[in-house]
Amino acid sequence: MVGFALLLRFAENPLVESQVKQRMEIHNGSALYNQLQNPGLPLWKSFYFYNLTNYQEWADGKSLPKIEEKGPYSYKENRTKYIQSIEGDTLVYNQTKYFHWDQSASGENLTADDIICTINIPMVAAISEKEDANFFIREGLKAIFKAEKAHMYICHTATDLAWHYTDPLVKMLHKLGQYPRDYVNIQVNGSLNDSLHSAINTGASYIKKLGEFIAWDGHTTFLDTWPNGTATGANRIRGTEGLFFRPLLKEGDNLTAFIDDVQRSFDLQYMGKVKHLDTEAFRYQVVNTTFKSAQTVSENSKWGSWCPDGLIFLGPTQYPEIPVFGSKPHYLDGVPELRNCCIGMTEPNRTLHDITIDVEPTTGANIQVKQILQINVQVNKSKHFDQTGKLMGYNFDSGNTLYFPVLWLSEHAELTPKFQQYLDDQGLSEVELVRKGVPIIFWVLIGLAVVCAMISVASCVGYTVRARRRMARESNDGERRALLNPPRLN
Repeated sequence: MVGFALLLRFAENPLVESQVKQRMEIHNGSALYNQLQNPGLPLWKSFYFYNLTNYQEWADGKSLPKIEEKGPYSYKENRTKYIQSIEGDTLVYNQTKYFHWDQSASGENLTADDIICTINIPMVAAISEKEDANFFIREGLKAIFKAEKAHMYICHTATDLAWHYTDPLVKMLHKLGQYPRDYVNIQVNGSLNDSLHSAINTGASYIKKLGEFIAWDGHTTFLDTWPNGTATGANRIRGTEGLFFRPLLKEGDNLTAFIDDVQRSFDLQYMGKVKHLDTEAFRYQVVNTTFKSAQTVSENSKWGSWCPDGLIFLGPTQYPEIPVFGSKPHYLDGVPELRNCCIGMTEPNRTLHDITIDVEPTTGANIQVKQILQINVQVNKSKHFDQTGKLMGYNFDSGNTLYFPVLWLSEHAELTPKFQQYLDDQGLSEVELVRKGVPIIFWVLIGLAVVCAMISVASCVGYTVRARRRMARESNDGERRALLNPPRLN
């Protein structure tokens, strides 16, 4: 019995892995193959704008910036992978992401046409780039600002600001070859944003590599985004896209996700168990050193994060490179001074503003996600341009840098009964029965073996005691017979 229990225990992992591989491996016609083309877990991208309410006073250097958070402005995501080929461990695809306005998921009384005012990002980028240029170049840029009546602020509709806007300054800078496009887009909507082939692992040879990137946007293993990033590892493409991970997770396992919007891989730390619609999941969060300054965590220097704690540098992910930094909303986990940037910036709420990803451990499916990032523009006080030279901000007059918050966005999804049914259709309950049942059977068999052993020992002890008692009685009887019948003497 013990031998059978041990054999069952040793066979548990191969048995479960075989069951999961049969259900989760990506091949033509498989359930996950179809999910990649038409994801069943609904996704939204929601924008929360920091509306600049005193834009003229601030631009004139008469007041600190005053902001008012407005949101969510929510857009339903339609993500489609166009599979080009699948062979062995490699699935090659192109991808599109379309976002459609969703009034029902947006805030009450908010519309896509609401006017939002914020900092003029192209102007800040141009000033930053030309600050140390020669006199004539600086004066030429000032003349452009004056001719186009450009200000340190812009006002556009929520939809235009989120996805695509233009203005006279951007058009002129583009015409003069100083800006690559005649428009600005903070997020991409509707284009083939993975214009070159990407590839992921099908799990055919090893199911625990399921979904890991083999190539992204034509890059194999390494990007070319971060300076010296190949040598330091900053450019290494690691992990999955974050919609699903390797199956057969165990408590304490950590994960890695490659986030294409910021062209970086992020390590995710196991935080504990949660439950959604009776489905158990493991919760993950970005490791707490991710948003630390390179001065605090030297490892972050390879991403250029020479900034206060709470920020990450995103400049190289923009074209042209502009002084943009990411953070958690309301500068959660950042130094308190960051929140002094503006009047109206409230304290962060960890429940609302932290990044969480909940993964069903057997299949590796992401069943609830909240990927959050705040976009901030670095503004340095200029010696040559009045546009930034006269601005007011926390300690700005003493030469400190202002990290101006533009918006924060949340890409989020929640488990639905329909997607839960999809998980059940993949045999989740049967695999869980094997995964959880084998240890139970093992311990039951071990328990039975212990009980049988105890019964055997008790039987042996009882037999020995009875035998000894019988021998003692026989010995006593012999002695009594000897006393009653003494031997006769001849």
